Amino acid sequence: MRVKRRALWPWLATDLRSLVSSTPRASTASCRSPRRSKKLKKRSKLLQDETGMLSAVVSETLQSPLEVRAYNLQEKRKNVFMKHLDTLVFHTLKIVKYRLMITPTIDIVASLGFALTLWLGANAGMTFSEFFALGVALFVSYEPIKRLGVVHSLIQQAEAALKRSEDILGAENDLLDPEHPKRPDVVRGVVEFQGVGFRYDEEEVLKEVSLTLNPGEMVALVGPSGAGKTTMANLIPRFYDATAGAVLVDGVDVREWTKHDLRDQMAVVPQSPVLFQGTIAENIELGRQGATQEEIEEAAKAAHAHEFIAKLDDGYETIVGERGTNFSGGQRQRVVLARALIKKAPVLILDEATSALDSESEACVQAAIEDTKEGRTTIVIAHRLTSIVNADRVLVFKDGRIVGDGRHDELLQNNALYQSLYAKYAGGGTEIN
Repeated sequence: MRVKRRALWPWLATDLRSLVSSTPRASTASCRSPRRSKKLKKRSKLLQDETGMLSAVVSETLQSPLEVRAYNLQEKRKNVFMKHLDTLVFHTLKIVKYRLMITPTIDIVASLGFALTLWLGANAGMTFSEFFALGVALFVSYEPIKRLGVVHSLIQQAEAALKRSEDILGAENDLLDPEHPKRPDVVRGVVEFQGVGFRYDEEEVLKEVSLTLNPGEMVALVGPSGAGKTTMANLIPRFYDATAGAVLVDGVDVREWTKHDLRDQMAVVPQSPVLFQGTIAENIELGRQGATQEEIEEAAKAAHAHEFIAKLDDGYETIVGERGTNFSGGQRQRVVLARALIKKAPVLILDEATSALDSESEACVQAAIEDTKEGRTTIVIAHRLTSIVNADRVLVFKDGRIVGDGRHDELLQNNALYQSLYAKYAGGGTEIN
């Protein structure tokens, strides 16, 4: 009988080697079947998308407390949040389900493989010592195979997260720097528009705009909403590229500058001011790195911000909360204006920088702008009369074209659109648009 077992062993050894080698493959394949892997990857991608949506809902709600309360949107925003949260939990539980299925699946496959090995060994006459050695080998390989299954599921989730990151990081940059950039030896701030046109998709916003803005001039842009005022201003620091014609700064096309060098020559004050986490002094210093405390205070005085800053307990070392919500709109706007003035850039772009100020502060800031316009090109996107009455030039926009160019008093005499805008404002309107 012993001889018979010996005779059967070569066949059995070959068959068991095949079985043992196939058991890990079967276990691993069971946890990374194409169907299950595809589902796991799909759910992981949906989870990443929903996480982004939920973050956006939370962010915009927390940043708009006034609108939420003014329009009684508390319940609606809560429902939107809960809807996205429920979807997020649903996708998370699906992923957890797929991951938890891995261990029992491997257990079942491994148990079946071990049972089959036992049956084959018993029928082939394996000795206990031979069977024990085989059992130990299978047992030792069991845990690594389980870990491979878990690693595979984590790879599927990571792949979905990586795909979302690649979509963001790999977004095409339409505003590339030139291979051989140019810049003038001396930057004065002369801005030229030569037959400039711009369109958003199919909508033509600017049409054949040609003009020159010179240093020392304060130029106001007025016109109805959507007439192209902000678009024109955004073409100067190359936030967009003109779709027709060219924008030049000191004789050099802005597309031939590097974006960094071009924007170094400009200061921008947006209509919605943004403050960063840090102190007031640090926020102003962002306009010019390494500015001294004296220069910071000088800029704050010019922007009519020094008075309220000095009254704070910590003065210029007062910590600015997230997005500056611990300051009023007018205070934030004055700090941002100080940041622009400390830069002393040849080109200053103001998108109604005094819109959140009271009458007294507005008069002081307008005086500051008037005092600091010498030697620089100042462009004011104007919505209020006080922004333009002292302007050297007023450009009147309509449907993407400049239909008026002159001083305030001149346009009141000979430009029908400007006359109607002024009459609307003088009649009690709050803005010229």
